[in-house]
Amino acid sequence: MDDKLVLYPIELERHLMEGSYSKVWAARCNPPLAEYAIFLEQLMTTIRNEIASCGEKAYTSLPVADAATLLFFDQMQDLLAFAAQVRADASRTLLIDSAPAGKSIPPRTS
Repeated sequence: MDDKLVLYPIELERHLMEGSYSKVWAARCNPPLAEYAIFLEQLMTTIRNEIASCGEKAYTSLPVADAATLLFFDQMQDLLAFAAQVRADASRTLLIDSAPAGKSIPPRTS
């Protein structure tokens, strides 16, 4: 199959099933049509929510720079807006702290 309009979403789905979120992030830069942009933003929001959900269980807190990288944010204000949205949901706790990037954060034990 050589149709880019069909292959693109198939590849995205393959990356999602593998958990290769960085490949989805990279693929969003080259959609076959500009109309895919709306879908891709929604997909990245879903991926960020999934990563945040796992991170909430794995870490007690996460340095800001590491959280930005992990959640695919280029702009710090976008990360902070996402964190505020997560905090607004009482059932979720994404803790982002100001520890230096790369500092070892112990995983949760419970």
